[in-house]
This record gives sequence, C-alpha cells and structure tokens, in this order.
Amino acid sequence: MPHPFGYMQLATADVDKAQQFYGGLFDWQLESTGDAEHPYIEIQSGDGPPIGGMMPAAPQAPPMWVPYIQVATVDGFVTQARDLGATVAQEPTELPDHSWYAVLIDPTGAPFALHGPRS
Repeated sequence: MPHPFGYMQLATADVDKAQQFYGGLFDWQLESTGDAEHPYIEIQSGDGPPIGGMMPAAPQAPPMWVPYIQVATVDGFVTQARDLGATVAQEPTELPDHSWYAVLIDPTGAPFALHGPRS
C-alpha cells in the first residue's frame, strides 16, 4: 500500500469515557502526553510508535475519528487534493518531531489528514 493509514485521532467531548471504552475493548495503553491547555492522550498497542491519539473536540463539533494518511510530501498532496475538490481545514503545520500534517475535507464532506515531510 503506497499511502497507508499511519495514525488515527479521536476528537470527542468525553475523552475519559472514550479512554475507558477503547482501552477496555482493545487493551490499548493510554498515556496523557498533553498539558492542561492542550490535553492529549496517546494510544499504544504493544511495542512500537503510538497508533493514535484522543483529544477534546471543539465546542459543538461532533465526535469523530480522523485518519492520518502517510504521504511523500504534504504540500504536494494538499495541492493535488485541492485540485480534486478537497478543502483544507488546517494548512500544513509542523509537529514537534519536524514532520508535517494538514487536515482536509474530501468532496463528500469526510475529514482526513495527510502526514509526512513538508516538501
């Protein structure tokens, strides 16, 4: 698969309930890595890098999972996605590990994110 799903992120109004549910269902290890201003829970499934995260949803936003798709260059795929009818919800943004991500909405209204080097 040339562009695999590499990460999943849950935004929800009730992070505590989500932790209890998904941790219990899948035996995921959940670790708080955020702070009071930016709460964040990393999801681990065995050894290896985190497979996802949980965070509070924006006010009035519905709970949703957002898949992160690994790409060769975030900027290139943002341009291609726009050309194909996507809208950009979050412009390319650098992460602490110096990788980049962008959040888009596909032409059907479904959110997804791109992750990888910027260009």
